Amino acid sequence: MVVDKAAAAIPSLQRYQRTVGSIYGYFSNSSSLQAGLKEMHVILDTDDVKLKSIHAVRWLSFGEAHVALHRTMHAVAEVFKQDAELMHDTMAETLAKAMLTYEFIGINSLLCDILGTIAITLNMRDLDAMSILDHLCPAGWEPIVDTDTCSTEWPPFKEQVHANYSKYSFQELVKITATQHAGFLPETTMLLAAISVIPMSTVPCECGFSVQNRIKTKGRARIKAENRDVLMRICIEGPPIEQFDFYRALEKF
Repeated sequence: MVVDKAAAAIPSLQRYQRTVGSIYGYFSNSSSLQAGLKEMHVILDTDDVKLKSIHAVRWLSFGEAHVALHRTMHAVAEVFKQDAELMHDTMAETLAKAMLTYEFIGINSLLCDILGTIAITLNMRDLDAMSILDHLCPAGWEPIVDTDTCSTEWPPFKEQVHANYSKYSFQELVKITATQHAGFLPETTMLLAAISVIPMSTVPCECGFSVQNRIKTKGRARIKAENRDVLMRICIEGPPIEQFDFYRALEKF
């Protein structure tokens, strides 16, 4: 959400986002247009990938929408040209011109690369080590881990996951690897720790705003930032109020 708000100050990204939304809306509102797009995929022998909508509160949907559009761009553009020529559809003509500019194609490719790098961590258990390292340790940058050692450690790590931890969440897997297998898999442990700080959704951010609004009311508008942060941390990560020892707090106070 923060990135979405920051993009509002960049005109090219705003134009791109409006165009992507218009492209999705053009096809989503008509079953005949969707059928026409499928036929165009058959004619061009391209991947029949369903266009996806962008949801501002689910930033990973941005990546899905951009990748889907990237894979179907040729067919979508041809449908727009066809509709503009045969049906004199001004909307199709406008969208065809917008999506075939260098700016639109460049931003689409850029976002596919960036969001793909982040989203790759969601399916990391099904990937080989080099696929992950290529995204997180690109050439020309100082690697965060020893890539050769990490590649060697990856096969036994995957065996451990599939044999013992297949039902664990990613965060649980990170903790288990750090506490039980760090000596055996030192580079993989570091790689997992780096991946674990990449936010997978805007949910924690939304929860933080909600907690802040409950704490910083009109009557407490002058609360200091450091006090607010402490109270928010207690609300989010602290134990239930039923477990709080008020007598001990009173004595310390």
